[in-house]
Amino acid sequence: MSKKSLTVFLSLLLTLTAAFPAFAVEGWQKEGDSWYYYRNDNKLTNEWITENDQTYYVGSDGKMAVGMQIIDGYYYNFESTGEVPKNVEFEIWRDQEIVYDKSGRGVAIPMKPTDALYSSTCVQRMDQTFGIYEHYRGEMSYQADLYAVSLPRTEELLARDWGITTKDEGIAVINSLFESGKSTEDKSVKAWNFSRAMMLCKFMWEPRWIEMDECRNMQFAMAPTIQQSFTSWEDFNDNYMIGYRKWANLVGLSQKSKDDREVAYKRTKDQINQSNEDRWTPWNKELVKYW
Repeated sequence: MSKKSLTVFLSLLLTLTAAFPAFAVEGWQKEGDSWYYYRNDNKLTNEWITENDQTYYVGSDGKMAVGMQIIDGYYYNFESTGEVPKNVEFEIWRDQEIVYDKSGRGVAIPMKPTDALYSSTCVQRMDQTFGIYEHYRGEMSYQADLYAVSLPRTEELLARDWGITTKDEGIAVINSLFESGKSTEDKSVKAWNFSRAMMLCKFMWEPRWIEMDECRNMQFAMAPTIQQSFTSWEDFNDNYMIGYRKWANLVGLSQKSKDDREVAYKRTKDQINQSNEDRWTPWNKELVKYW
């Protein structure tokens, strides 16, 4: 290109640039895994944003707030898509009751004992000792709904799989499993039996053979021993699966049942690895009986 042609080209380029100025960045922009809000090319921080009758917040780093946040001394539990939920009256969060007004702004008050039976971190942790089974059970329920079939009721499962038809029989099996776990040095047997003992407590409550406070008291009596017998959720769940595989081979379970339990195991591990205390209670969390 000649010098004259180059001059003409640059002149034309400058003219076009002036005629079509760059647009300012506006609104929500995704950067990596997070969302940010721009106004006149400026990334907003520490600011409330209202769009389409929805309220959002961006923090000091500019990221859209999600999950539970404390802002100016108030609690807000943002949706995964960033909105402040409406018409939520209260919820339990980390052993506090968060009471919300109509704007979604919450204040913390002491948790009621009845709520602690269902939603405290202690009971969440106790129920998570049979978390792999719960993931497995959830998938079975999903498949049943998908194909419009009925799963056995809890009473039927207790009778069919455990030979349990009364409250006293159930308590006897729970005690037997727990004592068996305590008396062995085999960690896979410990984890397998401890998990099933905790699970049976919940199974006894589902048909109301026992009240919820009885269920939690039985679980709480076993929980410290279980916590002290393992070092982490990985340690506990890995040994649970070793115990499960031994049992599954012994009783001749179908390959599909084995595969489904392995999928539940992987899902549980994935959830634990998220390091989100609100999703999975830390192994060494202090066991406090709030009820």
